[in-house]
Amino acid sequence: MGVSKTMNVISFDLDGTLTTPAFVDAVWRVGIPQHYAAQRAISMEKAREYIFSLYDAMGDHDLNWYDLPFWLAYLKLAVSPEQLLADFRHLIALYPDVLPVLASLQGCYKLIIISNANRLFLDLEVSATGIGRFFNRIFSVTSDFGRVKREEDIYQQVCAHLGIPPAEILHVGDHREFDFDAPRRVGMHAYLIDRSRHESAPHVIHSLDELVKIISIESLPEFYL
Repeated sequence: MGVSKTMNVISFDLDGTLTTPAFVDAVWRVGIPQHYAAQRAISMEKAREYIFSLYDAMGDHDLNWYDLPFWLAYLKLAVSPEQLLADFRHLIALYPDVLPVLASLQGCYKLIIISNANRLFLDLEVSATGIGRFFNRIFSVTSDFGRVKREEDIYQQVCAHLGIPPAEILHVGDHREFDFDAPRRVGMHAYLIDRSRHESAPHVIHSLDELVKIISIESLPEFYL
């Protein structure tokens, strides 16, 4: 099945795929513990131990795991979501390959983002990096659908919004379950991006430059269909 004839849309995850994890990690792993420690006059170490245990107990299959206002209210922290994000805004950054690759793909494919990131994070990261100009649609699964991307029908809903069948979309992301297994179950093409280079397999890429090379060939291997 030729890529040039059937694939019209390339979909990207955001955090860990387009943007580096520094900003998001700082909000969850530094900012929230700092405020908790300060308000309760405990050490940062104890604050992090407690808060990380809450994150782990909830897990990333739960919608609230992504919801910054939920956590600030639950922990009774005297800081607004907007202020907390603004404190670490300077850490928002793209991987070096992102802008050249998006620019090269934009004229040939419709580009979209499908992310689990809450809309507060997503809109700020897109605005701060200036990548919004490349994308036809940007979906926050947790905010727009009230779901988590692990459920494959989310991808079906995105296809319905776009008015195209799953086979016309290639999705790229860094989470095996959310960004590779789920979209493939509904018939999308998918690649797992592993920027740490810990994994090597036919369906794994280590940079977006590799993606450009793959989609420039005549067709995708049957494995990806």
